[in-house]
Formats: sequence, C-alpha cells, structure tokens
Amino acid sequence: MPIYDDEGGIIALEGIARDVTERKRSEVAMLEARERVARAERMASLGSMAAGIAHEINQPLNSIKVNADSLIYLDRHNAAVDSKEMMEYIRDISRQAVRIDEIIKHTRSFVRPDAAGKKRPCDLNQAVESVLSFIGTQLSAHQIALAKELQAGLPLIEAQSIHLEEVIINLLVNAMQALDRVERANKQIFCRTYQAAGGIALEVGDNGPGIDEKIREKIFEPFFSSNSSGENMGLGLCIVHSIISSYNGKISFSTNSAGDTVFKVEFPLAEPADAFGKDLT
Repeated sequence: MPIYDDEGGIIALEGIARDVTERKRSEVAMLEARERVARAERMASLGSMAAGIAHEINQPLNSIKVNADSLIYLDRHNAAVDSKEMMEYIRDISRQAVRIDEIIKHTRSFVRPDAAGKKRPCDLNQAVESVLSFIGTQLSAHQIALAKELQAGLPLIEAQSIHLEEVIINLLVNAMQALDRVERANKQIFCRTYQAAGGIALEVGDNGPGIDEKIREKIFEPFFSSNSSGENMGLGLCIVHSIISSYNGKISFSTNSAGDTVFKVEFPLAEPADAFGKDLT
C-alpha cells in the first residue's frame, strides 16, 4: 500500500506480511504422514493378493522350467534339434522372463507410487485389467466368480494410474473379505465401467452379507473395519474416499435386503488434449 507526500509522490510502501513457514511445514508433514499410512495399507492389500501374485509368477516360471528341461533332455540324449526349434525354446524362455519382470515392477510401483504425483490421462479399463491380472487368481482361490463388464472406448481420466489401481484393489479386496464371511455356494463379484453424465463410473459389487445400517455412516472413517479377524487396518475405504475426493470424484454405495452391495465411483473426465501442455496460440 503506497504512502504519498503532500505533492502526491510515493514516499513509502506499507504492507502486512504473514510468516506461513510453520503452516507449510505442517502441511508437508501431514502429506508425508498420509503417504506413510497409505503405503501401509497398500502393503496390507498386497498381503491379500499374495496368493494371486505367486500364481502369476509361477506360471511363467513353470514355462521356463519346461523349456529348459526339454533342452537338457535333448542334449542328454544327443538328439538332433533344428536351429529354428531351438530358437523357439529360447524365445519363449525370454518372453516368460519378461513377464516375471513386469509382475515384479508392477508390484514395486504399487508399493512405491510416482513420487512426483503427476496426473496424466489414464484409461480406467486398463487399470481394471491390470488389477485383475493380479487379484483374479485370488478371487478364484476364494471360490468367488468374477463378472466383468467394461464399456469399450471410455474417455480418459486425469489421474495417476497407480491411484486408480489402488481404488480398484481396495474395493475388490473389501468385497472378497465380505464374501469370506458368508457360507454361500454362488459367491459373486462384478466389476463394471461405463460412461456417466459428466464423467465415467466404476461399480464394484458383491452378493455378500451387505452393510449393516448401524455402520453405514462409518465405513469411510479411518481405522474402522467391520471385519473382526484383524486382516486389515480399516484404512482401505478411507483411502479410496481420499483418492477419489482428490480427483474431484465421488463415491457412494447401496445395499439391499438380499445382501447385494454395490460401490459406485464417479470420476470427472480428463481435460482436452490442449490442457495437457499444448499451446493453443
């Protein structure tokens, strides 16, 4: 704010400054604490997926062993092997090794997401498929049938793909744990994506025990869990809610008397391509 002399000239400037250093430090500390909690929950989710991950790795490992054993057998018996056949064995071993590397990298990235926190246009269907490549086997091990209905050609979401996968994993693990608490022959989970008004939607539902009316207002609270087995920290749905809110999305759920529960997540669409760094002039 300028201060003028009698002739109208500026002789000084007056202003008020506020030191926000401590506030900024507190905000940084809060974000770091939130990430540590989120990482702990991701580790808990990985524990739930461990059997599925092991199965995914065992498949290419078995293929590598079969190919290697075949080559050893042929060499031991001095069998003539066509060079093209030999190279096909080697190519398959290489392909399976790449598959194992992809699984390990994906698991590592889930525990340690992009530190830069940059949002990019992401494909929700691709995130669903990526998650199901890990957890699909785990669902089968729990005698749970999975129904998948993904609308093709969905618009993109501005997000981090690892966050989308985290949302999907937590919703699927939540449904799986709900079904583990019931005795039923036809346990089912469905996963659906579709374009909704102003954005795209993800639905994950199950035919489990439903959500008791007494706890419906608490399920997104941190450290709240209806599972008394101690298998999780009660942070899954809280983190899901936090991630979705950070992307200006929303989450809701419904449950009926039959026990069917559906979680619906709605994301706004990504900005047009020009908004991602292109000069419009």
